[in-house]
Amino acid sequence: MLDDVRVTTLDNGCRIATSRIQDTESVAIGFFARVGSRCESPAESGHSHFLEHMLFKGSAKRSARAISQDIESRGGNTNAYTNYEGTVYYAVAPYDAESLALDVLGDMYAAPRLLPADVDKERGVILEELNMYFDQPDERASDLLREGLWSRHPLGRLILGSAASLKATTAESLRSYHAAHYNAAGTVIAAAGKVEHDRFVEKASRYAQRLPAVKPARFKAATGASPRQPLLVDQRETEQVNAAVGFRICGRDDPRRQALGLLNIILGGNMSSRLFQTMRERHGFAYSVFSFASLHHETGALQIAAGLDRKRSVKAMAVCGGILARLASTPMPKAEFERARQYALGSLRIGLESARSHMSWVGNGLTYNRLQTPAQIIAEIQSVKPEDVQAVAAEFFRPENMTLALVMPREGMPGPEEHREAFAEALAAR
Repeated sequence: MLDDVRVTTLDNGCRIATSRIQDTESVAIGFFARVGSRCESPAESGHSHFLEHMLFKGSAKRSARAISQDIESRGGNTNAYTNYEGTVYYAVAPYDAESLALDVLGDMYAAPRLLPADVDKERGVILEELNMYFDQPDERASDLLREGLWSRHPLGRLILGSAASLKATTAESLRSYHAAHYNAAGTVIAAAGKVEHDRFVEKASRYAQRLPAVKPARFKAATGASPRQPLLVDQRETEQVNAAVGFRICGRDDPRRQALGLLNIILGGNMSSRLFQTMRERHGFAYSVFSFASLHHETGALQIAAGLDRKRSVKAMAVCGGILARLASTPMPKAEFERARQYALGSLRIGLESARSHMSWVGNGLTYNRLQTPAQIIAEIQSVKPEDVQAVAAEFFRPENMTLALVMPREGMPGPEEHREAFAEALAAR
């Protein structure tokens, strides 16, 4: 796995990396920008995501239609995504379309058109994307949870921005944002598959040299003093109580991250987890119940999401809190711990079978200045002990570190505070 990774740093600071894979017919190419929504000022809220959309609306050499047609006419595909600390544009194509895919991505990344008419049209698209997520109770609960976990902080804002910030976004403001943040030192160009490093560096350098030599984006740090709200509620006509519970945890470079990963698997990371087996299989409280961890530079969150039977939602919250309390206070069976560890190890291996996964591993690793080999990650996972997992559960699963977000009916059932108290009391009863 990732046995042939090479990295070249250009004089302007741009890094170009490849991961050669034997016996494959594809190549995956990604442009990684070290700028995301937490780098935005309040007035710029949503700019990173808006710009991601706009890069597909035309470049110096291609129309919006040509960007997709040129890749798809060779059997490939292209897409992008924005998160809190980065934006990624990528394409997957047959290996003999490498130069074409690189040209499509490189030109749109370095020279987007950003025409006012296109911005006005795309604003409507993103406003509808915002409305779509608002109308989905589970997504709305997740968004409220982030707002509560990091109140008045960029990590608590929506990646898409708000309706007000989107309406204030202009072609000029996007051009300024692109010029300030799409720079050489903050860019990684990564390729994986049937690719030859020196030849790829020669070709990719043509696009890297078009990027300005300015400093990469900085962002406001989150600390223990950053405000947090314990309860946020959206009451509307729904059939379920959609609950999202979150706890602030450590960042991606913290040595406890592998123990947290195993804790998440045991808690709600798969169908064998305690949440699934107890909340769904034993009690039938929910169809969907799971947990996940999101790690940022210096902080993160472990989140639980569940769509609960409205007639038994308070009891379900108490049962859920009790599951966390036992993880924090009771040594876990060795067999359960080992199943979680093998799940983590197996998922890592399975997840590295494609050219795109290799490209993402290398590109993200370099973007966040933490490029590790799979062997290093495997060694870290294998070094975790059951007591390490219990220790991080005890440290982070505390009522005073908890935020609850609810999307629930207005009438005919117990109120939001009763749900919060049921969970908190069960969590505290260790």
